[in-house]
Amino acid sequence: MDLPPRESLLDVDWLTRTHASEGFSALLQYVRRGAEAYGGAATAIAEALLNALPYFPQIPPRSADTIDLRNGLAHRLLTSSWSPDPNGPREHARSANISCIQWMFPPEKRAELLAKHSLTPCEPPLPHLPSLQLVEPLDRAWAAHTGGIWGCEVSQDGRCVASASRDGSVSVWNMDAGTLIARSPDGDRRKEDYQREVRDCAITPDGEHVISVQSTGTITVWHLRTMAVVAAFDAPPQTSRIRHASARRWRRVAISPDGARLAVAGSHAIDLWDLDTSSKVVSLAVGSGPDHQIVALFFRSNSMLTSVGRGDRAAVVTWELHSHRAVDRQELITRGRPLERAIPASDGKYLVAASGAETLTWRFDDPEPVAAVGHGIAGQALGVSRDGRFAATYNNRRQVDRGGAWPDWDWESRIRLWSLPDLREICHWDPFDFGSRDIACALSFTADGRHLIAAGWDGVLRRIVLPT
Repeated sequence: MDLPPRESLLDVDWLTRTHASEGFSALLQYVRRGAEAYGGAATAIAEALLNALPYFPQIPPRSADTIDLRNGLAHRLLTSSWSPDPNGPREHARSANISCIQWMFPPEKRAELLAKHSLTPCEPPLPHLPSLQLVEPLDRAWAAHTGGIWGCEVSQDGRCVASASRDGSVSVWNMDAGTLIARSPDGDRRKEDYQREVRDCAITPDGEHVISVQSTGTITVWHLRTMAVVAAFDAPPQTSRIRHASARRWRRVAISPDGARLAVAGSHAIDLWDLDTSSKVVSLAVGSGPDHQIVALFFRSNSMLTSVGRGDRAAVVTWELHSHRAVDRQELITRGRPLERAIPASDGKYLVAASGAETLTWRFDDPEPVAAVGHGIAGQALGVSRDGRFAATYNNRRQVDRGGAWPDWDWESRIRLWSLPDLREICHWDPFDFGSRDIACALSFTADGRHLIAAGWDGVLRRIVLPT
């Protein structure tokens, strides 16, 4: 499949002709390749088409080949990261989910549904495609995957960002040019989705390799520029005693500061690997059972490794790697909420962690939290800046007390920026304000601390400009 010129991808007549002659799937492939090569407004078209067909059971599988593409693009662009509406995508989003039935269905079915729901035909004008600009506070976006993004990480030199997706692939993007550097092959389509998902990724300190973590436990080391496989490891096994099946599919990895060692956590062991020789050095035993599931794993130096457990009193264990012995063990008070993720601050003094209901900080020498706020995280959406000054969380609900026997929840989709270690809220964003229709699954700060990368369930990476 040849790469079309950028001018063709931004010409609605070419898009509609290709859609009519080759079908929606082929058009999406053309547009995605254009977004990878050109970035900019070409990404706007890719993002719009990736979001073109929300799931409705009554839509036939091949309806994408018969949709009104011009109106589809108009509706989706008005609610995307590249919204031409001066008031932003939220202004149009109120009616978008209703009006989209006017172009998703064949004409006869469309007329029937409009009459049934007493809807007025709504056909917004298609904006001038080459002039599309990202809405504030975004300054970069990448249509990275066809499935939701589970994890993302920015390289230490700040030049690229890697993302791991449920479509089974890992992508690496140039942060300045906004174009694709390399992508790994998609997962085996013969497997169930959960068996081929890539749950997380990490970039080695030298920026030469990307390490991916599959839900099945396979750890793969890729060459960053080519996505050629350098090595593959089998992670230590998980057990069925972990309370939630989804939690069993998370793996924790850590890379030593010198890039020589890789640590991989299971439910009752941590395997230590030598990255230069692709050989296992040792297995470190941890407690078994749900309370010992590891939610954080990190090197405090080239010779010291620390893990954090999930339990109600989270166990923090530090190993000295020359002797392979645990030299320190503490228990953090988590206020009865099992942790979902934890990240240390860069100065090594504080640990930031979150459950589904709260975000907390601790000093490593004190089990009592320094600060706690009643906003947790959805999935793994917790990030800590490289300088240790800020944390970011995303949650799509908040706990409220309405006087009942059990806590109640309000739906509130927010990405929040916090100061550390006191967890003072600096600002927040609603993802709808910059065109994200789905949850943010992962967050990562850029190396200079000026931007926050939000990885979405719609397969799009978005770079948010942080307030000065």
